[in-house]
Amino acid sequence: MSERHLSIERVITRYLQSRANKSELALRYKISVPWAKLINTNFIEDFEICFDEVIASNDVMFSTRVGYFMQKFNVSREVIYCVTRGRQNLTMQSNPEHFDSRVGVFIDRYQFLKTNLSDMDFDLLKLHGWDMVFWALRYKLGFGKALSTYTLLSKKGVKMWDKRFFNPRLVLNRLIGHYNKYRKTKEYINVFERKN
Repeated sequence: MSERHLSIERVITRYLQSRANKSELALRYKISVPWAKLINTNFIEDFEICFDEVIASNDVMFSTRVGYFMQKFNVSREVIYCVTRGRQNLTMQSNPEHFDSRVGVFIDRYQFLKTNLSDMDFDLLKLHGWDMVFWALRYKLGFGKALSTYTLLSKKGVKMWDKRFFNPRLVLNRLIGHYNKYRKTKEYINVFERKN
């Protein structure tokens, strides 16, 4: 069973409970999948929004631009799509080529938002590059890949650290969260392989 929708559900719930600026920013920029949205075709054509031609994360900048340009929107808890997870899904691919694509798109998204949002709004999003470095290790791409990712992100001006990282409780919770995601993904792959 896929759990890819849970983080999106949390963002929507927080927005519906509190329509504060922080929850609206999360709604606009933390939901990078298009399957959680119904978008007017005229809007896409007017702002010339299209998917990136990259091997992985091609929908991230699409959704980021939608979030940036949208002026009117409605939010609903109504289910409009059934998301699944399969071994061939891009989210399951962990090779260097897919990872590099994700890093490139992360940099593009970071720079787009840094350039176009106010400093205050950008800071509220709490974007940083440390997760990308962690993903290099999680994907078992090696310490060298993690180090080169850190170097690239730093050179591109991506903030790598946040004062929150000095909170041991937060760091432990994040590590546990990453481990649990890894474990569930691994369990899913094992179940999938037994069926086939």
